[in-house]
Amino acid sequence: MASSGEDGCGTAGIAAAAAEAAGEGGSPPPPSPGSPSDVSHWEKMAKYFDAFVSLTGHFANVALDHVAEDIQRVIEKKGEDDTCHVPVIVDVAGGTGACALEAVRRFPHARVLLTDISDAMLNVARKKIAESGIANVEVKVMDGQDLEMADGSVDALTCVFGIMFFPDRSRGWREMQRVLRPGGKAAVVTWKTPGPHVLTDEAIAKYDAEVEGKAKEEEEEGMPRGEERQGECLKKTAMDDEGRKKMLYLSSASAIADDLAAAGCHFSKVETYPSPFVWQGINEGDVDMMCSLWKKMPTIENLLTGRDIELLLAKLREVMRARLDENGHVCVPCEALLTVLTK
Repeated sequence: MASSGEDGCGTAGIAAAAAEAAGEGGSPPPPSPGSPSDVSHWEKMAKYFDAFVSLTGHFANVALDHVAEDIQRVIEKKGEDDTCHVPVIVDVAGGTGACALEAVRRFPHARVLLTDISDAMLNVARKKIAESGIANVEVKVMDGQDLEMADGSVDALTCVFGIMFFPDRSRGWREMQRVLRPGGKAAVVTWKTPGPHVLTDEAIAKYDAEVEGKAKEEEEEGMPRGEERQGECLKKTAMDDEGRKKMLYLSSASAIADDLAAAGCHFSKVETYPSPFVWQGINEGDVDMMCSLWKKMPTIENLLTGRDIELLLAKLREVMRARLDENGHVCVPCEALLTVLTK
């Protein structure tokens, strides 16, 4: 299920992201620290984030499905007894609002708080909120490692693809435990596979194979191989390993258990659910637009250094078109891990 207001295939999200980035011209943005732990990284990603809204929207619904019954129970209790509290749902590291806005749609009688460390991300969400006219959502810049709310004040908490990028995950887990009411639940989604990054991986593999093949041909013909340039290219690829490691760090139930133990967190129940999904968020007509966005994204800046950008983009188009189904959707198998924590 796509997030509210999207077409389920992501075309609207890609077009919106392209419109946001249109003023930048054709050059990549200035170099950034590049680590997903840096606020500046997410500030720069804000323009492009909604290109993936149909993907994050799907997993937002997966998270909300597992807290829905508890939220509804509190809503019904409030209806029977006006002295009871209004249910509070907090989305941590909520980015441009895919999960929080879906929570607003599904639970109009709850109070929803959208938080993220990046104000640029939240500005995209604020624009959506203003356009939709919804009222039961609050947006605040807030660090998931230091939640500005009272102990035991939250009925349900969601965190979709956020916790693994926290500089100090232990603080993040402890904050979730602290703010939840007794019996409250946190639904946390992390990656089991590289998700849409597989498109980049395949494009780079094709590019490097072609470049290596040409280099061997030139070497056989007695031409200089250009070892220094090739070494620089490979070095820039390796620099992305840290971000990939963080992305997949919490990809198993045992990794989650170890992380919670290291944080000193003790929940009454910890449940994990593998969640496979075939993302079809790029239509055939979106391929060129997606490639234009892709080459501007801070996440791939290091990959462009030392490589022919146009050849790499050609390989990315090739990869996406090879994955088209009969309906003209680029199919990308993804798998996430949902962890439900009950206080």
